[in-house]
Amino acid sequence: MIERCGVNSPGTVVAIGMASYDTYLQMESLPVDEGKHFARMLGCYCGGMATNVAINLRTLGHHVILVHSLGPDLNGMYIEGRLCSYLSKDQLASSRSSRSFASLIFVERSTSKRLAILTDGEYPDRLSPSQLSAISQADFIYYDGSWPLDGRLRRAHGGTRDQEVMVNLEFPHEHLSQWYEWADYGVHSLSYLG
Repeated sequence: MIERCGVNSPGTVVAIGMASYDTYLQMESLPVDEGKHFARMLGCYCGGMATNVAINLRTLGHHVILVHSLGPDLNGMYIEGRLCSYLSKDQLASSRSSRSFASLIFVERSTSKRLAILTDGEYPDRLSPSQLSAISQADFIYYDGSWPLDGRLRRAHGGTRDQEVMVNLEFPHEHLSQWYEWADYGVHSLSYLG
């Protein structure tokens, strides 16, 4: 939907959501029962849907700001280091929380189906001034649905028109309906199970 940057660039794209430390485990089949499961391959990456969207759009030439949260732990240090290799400091609007996000992602080798399990992480109670400032600059918002903002985030105004908003429904929670009611686009990936 958002193509390579050109004459019709959407301007500033703000991606809001999770930056996580992802551990990928390639399996013969996805685990469905208790017991021992063996992985053919293990890899550790900086992930999160909002993070991936921000980095990919930056690669396409768009001006992007990632609104995310990090803790003062080893996962947070790894995530911060990886993000700084893709995005400049003025493209990162971070707030501090007690724990950074971490996920286990099981990938079925033959089908590439995934099972993602969020193992840790926490968002702060409110958005920081830099995050609110970033959102107010948005011409387009991508929100991954993971952050329970509880009505704190309102549709900002860019000039005389509202910016367009895409909501990813991978992480449904009690506050998501507030977003879904006024989102321009809703997205749900079939690549994740559960």
